[in-house]
Amino acid sequence: MRTKRQHLTDEQRKEAITRYQSLDRMENIAKDFGCTRQAIFKILKKEGIDTSKEQRIVRTCRVCGKEVLRRRGRARTTKHSYCSDECYRTYLHTLGEAYNPSNYHSRMARQIIQQYFDYRPEEGHIVHHINKDCQDNRKKNLEVYACQGDHLRHHRGFQVTPLWSGATI
Repeated sequence: MRTKRQHLTDEQRKEAITRYQSLDRMENIAKDFGCTRQAIFKILKKEGIDTSKEQRIVRTCRVCGKEVLRRRGRARTTKHSYCSDECYRTYLHTLGEAYNPSNYHSRMARQIIQQYFDYRPEEGHIVHHINKDCQDNRKKNLEVYACQGDHLRHHRGFQVTPLWSGATI
């Protein structure tokens, strides 16, 4: 049985367009207005807004200020954009001391976490050194993230809660 269509007011249409242009997902907009994605799609098409998967969003490189084109989905999921790997590495080095990786000290960090606390990092969990010095294995300097994705989100400026943090103990 078909249900009666609910039409959006002009104000709701404008708000839906604004939310889409501010990178909100079409599914979320449709859910909030109590309609289908197809209804939102038709509103956007009627206004001449590009909804193709190949749509590009203009972002600015955080380091050099150069304009960068990113797909809409990628622009929505990343907080900052960089024009090259060089700019990204430059940004990482501005965050603090240069990262100094050490497999030995990373293994030691896992052992320290297991030794002092009732927590055993599982396969895939990432031990993070707060001050970026892998040789500094003081418990206050260690955090554990659920996966590499959470760890990268933390480094990219997003608010991610670690599974375990020695700083809070």
